Amino acid sequence: MRHTIKKGIGVILVFFPAIVFSQVILKAGVAVGNRWNETLNSQTLGKGFRLTAEKFVARQFSTGLGISYFSFNPNKSVKVRFNFYNLQAAYYFNTKRWQPYLGAGIGYTKYIDKTSIELAPGIFNTQKREKNYSVISPYLGLKYNLNKAGKAGGFLQLNTDFVPSAATQPIGFISFEAGFVYKLQKL
Repeated sequence: MRHTIKKGIGVILVFFPAIVFSQVILKAGVAVGNRWNETLNSQTLGKGFRLTAEKFVARQFSTGLGISYFSFNPNKSVKVRFNFYNLQAAYYFNTKRWQPYLGAGIGYTKYIDKTSIELAPGIFNTQKREKNYSVISPYLGLKYNLNKAGKAGGFLQLNTDFVPSAATQPIGFISFEAGFVYKLQKL
């Protein structure tokens, strides 16, 4: 009986990770984009990166987790940073080498705004503001597989991130991302 239980636990420890992590796509990309602020009627160029892990739950449908970092510095005295954490889902229109896809995410962002004003030579007044917002992130993209197995490749993606809860200063981002894709296979 003990031997059967140990054997069963051993099988679970070996095959469970293989099942959970099979058909997982890891994406890493750099992004450039534009932040807009409707209240101030302003736009600011920025740059950042996104990391994503997607698990295919059906042949052409995936769910996943993402993390992003964007930095917008309109001038030397103002530094704005956004960190995104989101849950997302995507639909891939086919399973060929070129795979167009459409997706959306919902998540949380930490907004950090740091402003430094030089009052006199060498004397600065720095104000830091941190806020947390919910984010809605629709996106569309194109993935390319280097081979038929689709183990590695690249992607291009157009992202839009809206911060609907920023009632006093509605803000959002439009960014273009390019990066690499790696697919974890079954063991």
